[in-house]
Amino acid sequence: MEGPLWKFQLKTKNDMGTDPYQEGLFSQDELGYSDVLVRETSQNSLDARTDENKPVIVRFKISTIKDTTGLELFHTYIPGLVDHICAENNGIYEKPDFNLSPNFLVIEDFNTSGLEGDINEEDGDGGVGAHNFAYFWRNVGRSIKGEAERGRYGLGKAVYMKISKIKTYFGLTVRYSDSKQYLLGQSILKIHSLNEQKFLPYGFFGKFQDIPGEEFFALPDDETANIGNFKNVFGLNRDDKPGFSLVILYPEKDISIEALSKAAINQFLYAILNNNLSFRIENDQDTIIIDHASVYEKINEIYDEEEKKYFNRLAHFIEWAINVEERDYLLVAEQDLNYAPKWSADLFSKINLEELKENFSNGNPIAFKVPVRVQFKKQQPQHGWFKLFIQRDSNIDKGDVHFIREGIKITKESKIDRRGIRALVIVDDPPLTTMLGDSEPPAHTAWEKDQPKVRGKYDRSTSSIFFVKNSIKMVLKYIEKPLEGIEKDLLIDIFSIPSEEEKDPEPGKALEKERNKKVKGAKSVIPDIPLSPPRLIEVEKIKTGFSIRKSPKADSIPSRIKVRVAYSIGKGNPFQKHQIADFDFTKPDSGITIKQNNASLNRVASNRLEFKITGEPFEIRFTGFDEYRDLVTDVRAIRGE
Repeated sequence: MEGPLWKFQLKTKNDMGTDPYQEGLFSQDELGYSDVLVRETSQNSLDARTDENKPVIVRFKISTIKDTTGLELFHTYIPGLVDHICAENNGIYEKPDFNLSPNFLVIEDFNTSGLEGDINEEDGDGGVGAHNFAYFWRNVGRSIKGEAERGRYGLGKAVYMKISKIKTYFGLTVRYSDSKQYLLGQSILKIHSLNEQKFLPYGFFGKFQDIPGEEFFALPDDETANIGNFKNVFGLNRDDKPGFSLVILYPEKDISIEALSKAAINQFLYAILNNNLSFRIENDQDTIIIDHASVYEKINEIYDEEEKKYFNRLAHFIEWAINVEERDYLLVAEQDLNYAPKWSADLFSKINLEELKENFSNGNPIAFKVPVRVQFKKQQPQHGWFKLFIQRDSNIDKGDVHFIREGIKITKESKIDRRGIRALVIVDDPPLTTMLGDSEPPAHTAWEKDQPKVRGKYDRSTSSIFFVKNSIKMVLKYIEKPLEGIEKDLLIDIFSIPSEEEKDPEPGKALEKERNKKVKGAKSVIPDIPLSPPRLIEVEKIKTGFSIRKSPKADSIPSRIKVRVAYSIGKGNPFQKHQIADFDFTKPDSGITIKQNNASLNRVASNRLEFKITGEPFEIRFTGFDEYRDLVTDVRAIRGE
């Protein structure tokens, strides 16, 4: 057996030419590097929790090896790696100088189980017991995680590759079950050439056996002296405590202790205040500890004045929600499991709505427990429950809502266009957490009805998913007081419609009257101004869609009609952010039906269409859209050309 060292496998003609794709599943367009890293690391650590009475501790340390001894030891961990990192067209765009002091990021968790399972197994498919070791190191896009766990896809570890400028990291596990310690490393490049030989993307640091067919099967280093040196070189706190330690080489420059601290509070404030999770964030000069006892202090230290106010108010609201007694919840009525769930006034039939509206209007926080239908295929439907907490707060100038599944903030759902509203939806009941977890993409940022696991595992799940997604907006509909009085002239200078007395008895009469007025020294004051032509079309909302037809006031028909359609989103342009998972006009099986009379389809894209109008009367009808989502349309008539 040779090693430990780095090895990349030679590519043969039999191997598919596929570069790793998983990095692109974790875009930082919405979340920065630190937020993405903290989210993925912490959810994995929460899944591996061993003592439910103690918080999981996650440690981050940003450091640099500066002393000569440390640098010499560092070079014992990169034999066989450097040449591949320096190869051309390998996906590494910023190649470091390995002779200089390297910077690195340590991530460790405690009160966790480490990577359990047989270190010799390839894919974790055989036998009983844990298989985390094989799934973490030797599988991509495959997960052994159960239905009650936070991660689902086996892709979260791609974040570590994304954070490293050289796509390389080490992992040391100390296992809860047997206290054994194992060290491996992985580098994920693109298919690349070196010394006129072509190599596959994945390289491993470990020990290798001279067995036919297993020459590139890396086994972990388990020698006590080697592991001790590794802990010392990279400053691990692991000693013999169970858990998992990662060392990410050459992390992105955006990773800082301030950014990591803000990400911890922003993404996991609920889990911190609930004493399920705490953080220790360090560099070579400072240490920041964020737990349920210190979180208010850290909010006041790391945020500016406006952010301090925001997070302090949010933290107090979350603490209140955590401590609501069972008897203080308002119970929303259960619905017949034979039908899709739907928000209606009947759900509040056992609640004094007038008293509730008064309390809400006065700024008192309200707590609900809400049932929703969950049905696994070939099983009877059942109720899953979620909690909804809501409060009016005039101190916030926009809606502040948070959807949280098992401690994870579902960032794309946490948006609402309602000023002065703070709300929190907590999903921790297993039937519902399972279904909503299966509806999330790999980055766990949204609940999507068309995720493959949802389609494959559940019956009639779409209505239930949107019942939860729309819960805050719909609860507001029933607990808000109607406006008392209307200031009629508030917008008169911006939008106005003439009163009956002001209206002209005949179109154009006012203009004619003005044109006939005489001013001394002038023949006319008002030039001839043509009246705007009437609209050519009208758009009418119908069940699950809309229709387009000629306007009754139009004296001609358009030559073409352009249509854009999208579901409403919390922020941004819905047409530009349209997802083909919602619907795709280019696919006949999209579920959207389009019927046209005296109109032919000219052009089609996923959410855009153009029709040529061939005669009258014409009509275009769209049906099949999700009735539980708000539809946005942009319909434009093009006059004769």
